[in-house]
Amino acid sequence: MARLLGIDSVLRDHTPGVREFLISCWMGAIGAARSNRFVQRGVVQVGRTLGWNAQRNFLLLGAARSGTTLLVDYLNCHPRIRCRSEILNPHFEVYGNPRKMDRNRLRLHVEANFVKRPGIWAGAKILTYQLDEMEVSLGDLLEVLCRPAVIVLYRQEVIEQFMSLKMAEHTSVWHSTKSGRACPIEADLDEFVSFAEREHRMWKTSVAALAGADVLYLSYEQLAADPAHSMNKVFEFLELPAVGVHSVFVKLNPQPLAERLANYQTFAGAGLLASTQLELPRCSAASHAA
Repeated sequence: MARLLGIDSVLRDHTPGVREFLISCWMGAIGAARSNRFVQRGVVQVGRTLGWNAQRNFLLLGAARSGTTLLVDYLNCHPRIRCRSEILNPHFEVYGNPRKMDRNRLRLHVEANFVKRPGIWAGAKILTYQLDEMEVSLGDLLEVLCRPAVIVLYRQEVIEQFMSLKMAEHTSVWHSTKSGRACPIEADLDEFVSFAEREHRMWKTSVAALAGADVLYLSYEQLAADPAHSMNKVFEFLELPAVGVHSVFVKLNPQPLAERLANYQTFAGAGLLASTQLELPRCSAASHAA
């Protein structure tokens, strides 16, 4: 598209400041048309022409209900970071519904979301179940983003992740700025076993795909216990100065698990609370531990 419109020559004939002004005008003008594949390719071509796609990219890889929304909020406190939310979520229709895209279109979709100004770290949240269900792999993302840095956020207590999901489904409240105290609910033991097995399988696949990548592993438990220390590690990983962080989001149901899970004793008696805990291996030579 850039070549058809003469954008390549226009951009190359001007100083960097003028190029940025021209492309800002062009990108602003496409506004409502951004779901068009033709426009999406144009955005990617512009990014490639200016060299805005290949540098300072990072992925936030996490699981559902593991604190990724909180971490995105913290990351965006930094003036040199722009972290998007779930770019593979069907409700994130900036360039169309990702669920309806094939592998090549998904690769284009991801790259289009990482066009940014020089000096800015661009990131996006990717959830493990999305990679498990869609026609794009973590390897595809690492390739199209030119080997980005990867921040892995996981929840050690899989039962807490499961109960967070069940509570959200029960109350229809997924995120909030106010903490509450929900009534305890019963959970199905077999459903939890299947959930835990899938979580372990998806993480095993993801960790294997990250071999050799530059990875920072961070647990939700670490982030919740000491946000300042955890985020200082994250900023250091991205080679950025530390800044103060804050979020409008709070933990929805802070009471102990035994007060949220009505049949807690059934789960405890089955020995599943400790046996399903997740501790990701530091398998990458380039990995870091927060």
